[in-house]
Amino acid sequence: MPRHRLTDAYARRAKHSGKGRYTDVADSDLRGFFLRVASSGTKTWFVRHRGTDRREFFATWPDTGADDARERAIELRRGVPTKTTIARLVAHYREHYTTKRGRRPGDSSNTRNRLDLITEHLGHLDIGRVKPDQIRKMLKVKAEFPVEQNRTLELLSSLYTYAEAEGWHSGPRPTRAVRRNAEKPRNRRVLPHERATLLEAIRALATPVPRGVLELVAEYGARASEVCNLEWADVLPDRLIFNATKTGTSRAVPLTDLARRVLDERRLAGHSERWVFAWARGKGPIARSSVWKWWDRARKVSGIEDIRIHDLRHERATTWAQQGVPLAVVAKIAGHKDVRTTLRVYQDVVEQDVFDVFNGENAHAEPGGTRRNRAEPQTCIAQDGAWYAACDLPHHSGIPTTQRTVAPRIVEAPGHPYSTE
Repeated sequence: MPRHRLTDAYARRAKHSGKGRYTDVADSDLRGFFLRVASSGTKTWFVRHRGTDRREFFATWPDTGADDARERAIELRRGVPTKTTIARLVAHYREHYTTKRGRRPGDSSNTRNRLDLITEHLGHLDIGRVKPDQIRKMLKVKAEFPVEQNRTLELLSSLYTYAEAEGWHSGPRPTRAVRRNAEKPRNRRVLPHERATLLEAIRALATPVPRGVLELVAEYGARASEVCNLEWADVLPDRLIFNATKTGTSRAVPLTDLARRVLDERRLAGHSERWVFAWARGKGPIARSSVWKWWDRARKVSGIEDIRIHDLRHERATTWAQQGVPLAVVAKIAGHKDVRTTLRVYQDVVEQDVFDVFNGENAHAEPGGTRRNRAEPQTCIAQDGAWYAACDLPHHSGIPTTQRTVAPRIVEAPGHPYSTE
């Protein structure tokens, strides 16, 4: 472990070594006093207590200078109790918190920026003495972005949840007294002709890695992060396994012709033995920020610039629901943990179906009381535990309301991954 006289000048030029998540530097004068430099660039003061390996993080640089940090380290080493400030809470949260999916606060630039904002405006305050008015004053910095204000407030509330779990806070949360901004729900639908136009623009992209990611996102209605983090171990002869899911639960989808073509292209490229969508040989998976950049290019080429990548996911779930596929099955394909999430995605279509009934487009009975039959459902047999996608369900494209048919009924083999019994 390197040892230096810890000063503001040294802290300013201190850099991460490039190995591991952080680099610790011990002070050459005061035993047990350290500066930790995280791979994200965050610099945190901490002490290691005598006779144990217990570390106590108490401030970040440059919010707390080296001289003040040294004085506080001396007090902590002598056993003088310390108050828990927001800055100390944020530093500990950055260093130790991990989500269910294994992500850390430093993995997202949005989260880093929000934590920096919280530390800048509230870092000097004890967590038990933060007032709602102080939070409102901080949020005014983002007055032009009401949704970003909500996300920052939610993160601050999460910090208090973390503090309660660590035993640092037990009183009322000041965030509960701050009103959230109203968020307008997004009801933008991707129409069939828009989907076709966007797919043409995606296929015209010159760079194959983001092109392949976007094609699979549109094909399976998957999250972009799930496709970006696909590994070759997740590719089986008859299916794909999405493991990097938001819910933490893996799910399988059948290989379609388009998916086989994309995967064959990536195999021929041979960029990585582990990652399906690696930029170059020996590199890790493509970052979502790169996919978004190429998505913006595809939108400009198509002339449809008000559609997000995530709207392709909603469009896929909506199309399947329109075709009569049970919402429980759509939820399994989309990876929704709760079918109510699927219903929220589909609710705008449900509203349209109500009007279709009165317009005669979706009536269930013919004059004279006889029931109008739709196309007879087919039967798909799941062989050897593999699911055959409700007779090529992922191949369906948007179908106008007047051409809807009931989706094929699935006869499920025991123990297959989409059993709803």
